[in-house]
Amino acid sequence: CTVQGFFIQFGIATPLYNAALALYYLLIIRYQWKEKQVRKAEKFLHSVPLLWASVTSLAALGMTLLNNANLWCWISSVPLSCTGSYRNNGVNDCERGNNAWIYRWAFFYAPLWAAIVCSGVWMLLTYMAVRKTEKASSKW
Repeated sequence: CTVQGFFIQFGIATPLYNAALALYYLLIIRYQWKEKQVRKAEKFLHSVPLLWASVTSLAALGMTLLNNANLWCWISSVPLSCTGSYRNNGVNDCERGNNAWIYRWAFFYAPLWAAIVCSGVWMLLTYMAVRKTEKASSKW
C-alpha cells in the first residue's frame, strides 16, 4: 500500500510537466527566446516537476501519510473516520496520517489546479501569438 501511495503521489509530476511544456512553448513562440536562454530555462522546467514530486512523495512516506484511501492507497488517515488535530482542537485522534486532508491539498490538489490554470493561460497566450502571426502573414 505504501509503495502504491508513493507512486500515486509521484504522479503529480505529470501535470507539472505539462505546465512546464506550455511555458516552454510560450517562451519559444510568443517571446522568441534564443537557444541559450532556453537551455537555462530547461533546467528549471525539468527540475521543478521532478523535485516537487520527489519531495512530496518522500515527505508523505516519512510522515506516515500513505495509507488505504478506499479505492487505492494514497494520502489518508487511519482510521478513515478520524478528524485529525487541526479539526479537533489540537488533539490527534488518528493512528496514522494526522491531518491528511491538509497534505492532500498542499502536496497534490493545489499544485494540480495551479498547473491547470497556468497551462491554460500560457497556451492561450501562445495561441494568440500564433493567430496574430497568421493574420499578418495572410495579407501577403
